[in-house]
Amino acid sequence: MQRLFRRRQAALPDSQTPLPARTAFALWAPTYGAGNDNPLLPMEELLIAPHLVTLVPAGAVVADVGCGTGRHFPHLAALGARTVVGIDASPEMLARCGGMRGGAAFVACARAERLPLRDRSCDAALATLVLSYITRLDVAIAELARILRPGGRLLLADLHPHSASAGWQRTFTLPGQGLRTIAHVPHSTEAYRRAFERHALAIETVEEPVIDERLEGVFRRFGALRSYKRQRGTPLLLIQRLVRR
Repeated sequence: MQRLFRRRQAALPDSQTPLPARTAFALWAPTYGAGNDNPLLPMEELLIAPHLVTLVPAGAVVADVGCGTGRHFPHLAALGARTVVGIDASPEMLARCGGMRGGAAFVACARAERLPLRDRSCDAALATLVLSYITRLDVAIAELARILRPGGRLLLADLHPHSASAGWQRTFTLPGQGLRTIAHVPHSTEAYRRAFERHALAIETVEEPVIDERLEGVFRRFGALRSYKRQRGTPLLLIQRLVRR
């Protein structure tokens, strides 16, 4: 009987069709952060590093929402975080999370729209390269505000709306299939501001870094200098630091 039947494998959309984020991250998890398939990750890490310094007070409890494989954990620990709670909707990504030196790291599989944390339980939170995968931005912002103590800080970073409209995509390399695109929903700066006002978050700083000499080395490493010269001066990320009122 076993020879007569076989389990059907779910077919992936054709290579031109963006993959749903849940499917994409399950496939990407084994190679995520390997350093050779997505230049946006090292660019983001370089550009948000100065903001992390002022985000994390010594001994802080920090929520890393959309943590993936925990790539920010070591930096958060080095900055003095006592506890980092990594939250991601992909169990495949979380399975590849490591610990961190100098503090405790815990992970939970959950969506940003329903965080498994108590009210006012965190000193700081970050959500980088994740909110553009979420349709209900207001709900996610409400949850991030809910878990922060008064005075707690929030760091958001995502692909700049201008870059998205100029054709930048969220992509990854799938072994055997090449470059695949991930479905995403860029949010306008006005949509963010409305959500911040509704949920008692005050803007401290907004940075809109452009593609410039800071990123030339990353483009060079990925063999994309021609792309760097063509897109130099284009806003890449929207980075926002907020404080909970």
